[in-house]
Amino acid sequence: FERLFGDGSNPKERAARKQAKASLLDAVTLEVARLNNNLPATDRTRLDEYLEDIREIERRLSNVTKSAEASSTVEVPFGIPESFTEHINLLWDLQVLAFRADITRVSTLMYAHDVSMRVYPESGVTSGNHPTSHHGGRPATVEAWAKINRYHVQCLTPFLAKMKSTPDGDGSLLDNTLIFWASNMGDGNLHSHKGVPNMLIGGAMGQHKGGRHIQRAGTTANLLLKTLHMFGIEQDFIGDSTGPLSL
Repeated sequence: FERLFGDGSNPKERAARKQAKASLLDAVTLEVARLNNNLPATDRTRLDEYLEDIREIERRLSNVTKSAEASSTVEVPFGIPESFTEHINLLWDLQVLAFRADITRVSTLMYAHDVSMRVYPESGVTSGNHPTSHHGGRPATVEAWAKINRYHVQCLTPFLAKMKSTPDGDGSLLDNTLIFWASNMGDGNLHSHKGVPNMLIGGAMGQHKGGRHIQRAGTTANLLLKTLHMFGIEQDFIGDSTGPLSL
């Protein structure tokens, strides 16, 4: 949040903001008022909605901080919710705000590193991510692994809904964006890189048609190369690509 919208680019500055309990928006009240005076009604409404979204994220971060301070059983890093669902929702919402403000046009989000031992209680599974992926074909562990993956995808849906409901040009942010959702393995139990499932979501400004299940031979790099071409970036190759994947 501080990197996108504030001056807290290092721990000392973030601690000072926390100590002062100051809102980023409070510091720009006069500038916002002046800007509003020069905007048509429709743009004022959009600005108000954008600023309210920032304010809401500030409230949620404040609640996270209070919760972490009150917890005596778990040491939680400053600003990070104990709930993974709330944590990931905050990160998704920040990406939506960054896209809306055109602060960036590219972002990435990784839930956890490859050998993470993180447990996702909201998935209904009590074992860690990495050991569960090595299910050994045991039915109960296979089902637990499926639950974790299902939960991960469910965490994506609020982000997609917000992207779809956010106007952008003649459509929505989702219409003008391409989301590449992927795994680094096709079978974590065997560390196999074959049959890796990938998902493309969004309209890519009319260049991508969704609602399809496609099976293609080739590397993930071929798909990445195709996504670049969708946005007019005529790069010849990426990694071990052999050509853009046909979609």
